[in-house]
Amino acid sequence: MPQPVHYSHKIDFNFLPDSLLQRPKLAVLIAIISASWNEAEARLWAFLAALVGDEANTVISIFLALQSDSARRATIETIASLKLTKIEQDEFDDIMSRLGKRNGERNAVVHGAWGISSKYPDNLLWADVRDTTKLHVRMIQLSAPEHATERSELLIATQKSLMVYSKEDLANIIQRIQSDSDDLALFSKPFMENALDAMPKLTSQSFSLRHNDADTSNC
Repeated sequence: MPQPVHYSHKIDFNFLPDSLLQRPKLAVLIAIISASWNEAEARLWAFLAALVGDEANTVISIFLALQSDSARRATIETIASLKLTKIEQDEFDDIMSRLGKRNGERNAVVHGAWGISSKYPDNLLWADVRDTTKLHVRMIQLSAPEHATERSELLIATQKSLMVYSKEDLANIIQRIQSDSDDLALFSKPFMENALDAMPKLTSQSFSLRHNDADTSNC
């Protein structure tokens, strides 16, 4: 688990946009976290499409148009309550509860501010982007020499809110997302198979006739 900065005195740190370039191995893990969550969401959308059948295009379009996580969650819960048995819904609710936690981890990683410090040469520092924005503005306001003490106090206060992420911390997030995503895929597999079985299938003869018709029309 990420840990707070353990230094009580002021340390050097920066949250410049190119900070991640100085920790390339950890930067790659952040990208994998984002991609892994995208895969989990794609599996969820495919499951919802399988549940609603013929209305899949409409339902998924509405679902994707929703901006808040809470609205999307409510939509998922409503569909599940209409289409799943009590036992199935209990299992699905458990998976969704875990995926909700994974979404929180993903959001922190993707939307957070990443920085570095020479005191943590193998790690990344994380901060709420709102805090780093406030810090930047306040440091400009305190740029005059007579505010040196205030600047130092502000940096120490900000430092206390920073979290230290190791390579293992980020790798563990990936593992948790992929594990819960795999559980969703396993749960949804029979529903996906039923949806595919329900789709109209072209026989080899009908395909041949259509193919020949196409050839004829081109003559």
